[in-house]
Amino acid sequence: MGFLEEISEHKKYLIKEKKKYYRECEKKASSAGGIPGRFFDALSSPGISFIAEVKTSSPLKGRISEYSKLQLAEFYEEAGADALSVLTEEKYFNGSADDIAKVKKVFSGPVLMKDFVVSEYQIFEAAVSEADAVLLISELLGKKRLKKFISLAEEAGLDVLAEAHSRKALEESLEAGARIAGVNIRDLGSLKLHPERALELLDTIPEDVLGVAESGIGERSRVIELENAGFDAVLVGSSLVSDLSPKKKLRELMGK
Repeated sequence: MGFLEEISEHKKYLIKEKKKYYRECEKKASSAGGIPGRFFDALSSPGISFIAEVKTSSPLKGRISEYSKLQLAEFYEEAGADALSVLTEEKYFNGSADDIAKVKKVFSGPVLMKDFVVSEYQIFEAAVSEADAVLLISELLGKKRLKKFISLAEEAGLDVLAEAHSRKALEESLEAGARIAGVNIRDLGSLKLHPERALELLDTIPEDVLGVAESGIGERSRVIELENAGFDAVLVGSSLVSDLSPKKKLRELMGK
């Protein structure tokens, strides 16, 4: 069983265990009915935008940051990040949906809930957790469910970052109505990086859709390469959280 299948099965198990909680989330999200657009707008500004990730653990290396999630969010606020990505997956990344509201106390921009979403209940959880956007993985959902989940997210007031790891999955994201399309260069099975993938798939993204490059971004030269190619934003995680000075590292990537 590959990593994606393993984590998907774990999420399905959790949802069964927490059914009552998730149903409460659905009721709250349905009555809230926010307006999506804050995350989209943050990535639409001139030049390349930066989504800085809040995570402290990974399935490959275990603990990867000496800082708390709150400290990371504070560093990113001071450095001038356009948005945050908060990894809320519990088992492999030591995350929680509760982390979203916590980091929003110190970060003024929009926040993306990054998780392995396999149920509509998780979308409702994102909404009641005060997220501005939610990550949906094309390979995990397929075009039909992705289209349904995008619609549900927008009804709940959330923007969607539709992530793809192949040309086929990216095309399905766009056919499902994605307004923000992410290209992740990390293989979902082996977790290895394929740096060439971002530039190879960029031509699939139309001009009216925002393109986000994800994973393997650790040098300013790579940011410049992606910006010149036409990406609207980059999502940066491991290179920031593992650095001794995340704030300094982010500023370096931003060219400040």
